[in-house]
Amino acid sequence: MDTKTTIGNVEYMTIQVSCTYCGVPIEILNPLTKPIPMETPEEQEARKKRKSGVQLPSPITNFTSIFGIHEQLRQQGFFLTDAYFQNRLKVPGKQGPAMYQMIRFIFKRGSEPDNKDALPVLKLIVTKALWHVRLFLNPLYLNDVEITGKSSISINCEARNTLVGGDGKPIRVWAKDAEGRRIGTAPLPITPTHKLTITEEGEIKIEQI
Repeated sequence: MDTKTTIGNVEYMTIQVSCTYCGVPIEILNPLTKPIPMETPEEQEARKKRKSGVQLPSPITNFTSIFGIHEQLRQQGFFLTDAYFQNRLKVPGKQGPAMYQMIRFIFKRGSEPDNKDALPVLKLIVTKALWHVRLFLNPLYLNDVEITGKSSISINCEARNTLVGGDGKPIRVWAKDAEGRRIGTAPLPITPTHKLTITEEGEIKIEQI
């Protein structure tokens, strides 16, 4: 990242996963997170009109690992307080399926134990996929009300690239040259090109591996 971003004065952090399928079976999602009724077009429009935050500079890649993010947030004094799951309609005019899944994990400053129901879902998402990650510094909203003078950082994970297949084995793909021709003698496991890290000083960044 070109500009240092630290989380020292932030009271809330969120990890928001948005994709057609987040990689967690629905029978696991519903009991372990708080399902929200499907977003209506009116709710979508109201969300779009809400004051938006600032996207922080970060590399453009679909192969970023967020492995270890929970432990790093704990080291910075945050605990996982809640998680919410919602089906959402795609934004009109955008290509792709008509609906996508959204899971939001909420971290708050404090030393309380993590939410034992939500943590297994987060670990599944962290360990089984790579992501296109974007970072945002947002106004803080609690119960849909903006808290003046407070902010939060959102880690937005999109464009999921699965690491593990249904058989539990790593997914393998062929390496290709600039012209799309296969390289090597066999397909290789998918590996990250970047990783999301939080340093001991509280700097959050996406760096090349």
